[in-house]
Amino acid sequence: MFFDEKSISFTIRIMYTITYPRTDAFPFLFRRETLRRTFSRPGLEILGDSMNKKDYYWAKYILIFGFFCISFGTSIFLKTEHAPDEAMRMLIPEYIVSHHTLPNGMEESVRHPLWGFSYALYPYLTAIISSVFMAITSLFTKSAAALLTAARLTSVLSGTGTLIVVFLIGEELFERRESALLGGIFVGFLPQFVFLSCYVNNDSFAVFTVALIIYFWIRGMKSAFCKKDCIGLGAGCGLCALSYYNAYAYLLGSILLFFALMIHFQKPAKEIFVKALAVFAIAFLIGGWFFIRNAVIHDGDLLVVDRSVTADSGRVVIAALDGELTVKRLLREKGRVLLKPANPDYPDFDITNREYVHIWGVVTYVIHKL
Repeated sequence: MFFDEKSISFTIRIMYTITYPRTDAFPFLFRRETLRRTFSRPGLEILGDSMNKKDYYWAKYILIFGFFCISFGTSIFLKTEHAPDEAMRMLIPEYIVSHHTLPNGMEESVRHPLWGFSYALYPYLTAIISSVFMAITSLFTKSAAALLTAARLTSVLSGTGTLIVVFLIGEELFERRESALLGGIFVGFLPQFVFLSCYVNNDSFAVFTVALIIYFWIRGMKSAFCKKDCIGLGAGCGLCALSYYNAYAYLLGSILLFFALMIHFQKPAKEIFVKALAVFAIAFLIGGWFFIRNAVIHDGDLLVVDRSVTADSGRVVIAALDGELTVKRLLREKGRVLLKPANPDYPDFDITNREYVHIWGVVTYVIHKL
C-alpha cells in the first residue's frame, strides 16, 4: 500500500525536520531521554544544514522591510469606505488633535450619530499614537489624505512589530532558521493580516501585543520567568490591556500559565510572589491609567444609590454640600474627612469641621448613557 508504515514514518520525519523544534524550548516536554532519542534530528542529512546566519538575517530584514512597504503603500491608497469602522475610529484622534485632550466617550463629536456609540469607551492607546503622527504631519500639511495616512501609520507599525515578534518566536521554537523564516512568511503575508495593518483600528495593535505575550510565554517556559521575561510579560500584558477587549483572554492565560510554570519548576512561594508582583506592577503602570481615568462618572450617566450602605472611606457618595448635591469619593485619613473629585485638576474638599454637610447615599452602580 502507498500509505504503509514506512512511508508514513518517513513523511513524519521529513515534516519534523522542516519544523525541527528546539528541545530547550520546552524542557518539561523533552526532558525524557526516550523523547530526545525519538526526535533526534531525523532526516537532517536529506535536507542538509540549516541556512547560515548571515543569509537568514538578510532574508528576515528584507521580508520585514517588504511588509512595511506593502502595508504603508496600501494605507496611502486604501479608501475609507473599504475599511470597516475606520471613519468612526478616526473621530478619536481627530478629537485629540483639535481639543488637545482625551475624550471620555460621551462627547457628541466622537459618537456615531446613528448608533449613539463611541470607540472612546474602549481603550484607545492606538488613537493617542495616531494623534501624535497627525499632529506632526499637520505641521507640514493640512491635507485630509495626508492626515489619514499619518493616523494609519500606527497600524502599519503595529503589523511590522508583529512580524518582528513572529520571527523572534520562530527563533525560540525552531532550530532550523528556515522554519522561523517560513513562519514569518506565512504570518506576514496573510492577506487579512496585511489588510488589518493598513487602516485605523485597534485590532492590529492587539495582535502585536498578543504576539509579544506569546513570545515571553515561550521564553518563560525555558527560564522559569527570569527578571527580563517578567518585565517583558508585564509590558506585553499592560499594552494588551490598552489594545482591545477581544485580546483579554491572553491576560487570563498569562496568569494561569505563569503560576502553572512556577509550580512545575517548584519555585519557592517567596520567589513566585515577587515575580508575580513584578509582572502585575509593570502591567499596571503601563495600562492602569486608562481604567483609573474611566472611574470618572460621566455627564448624563444614571447613578444607582443605596442609602442603606455605610459610607466607608473610598466609596463614591452623593453628598449634600451647602445645599447642593455633588458626587465625590469619600476619604477618611489622619483624622480628616475629604470629598475627592475624580478630576485631578480640582482640589479635595475638606468637610471635617464643616456644617451643613450630609452624606445622602452611596453610589453602587453607574449606568452609562449610549
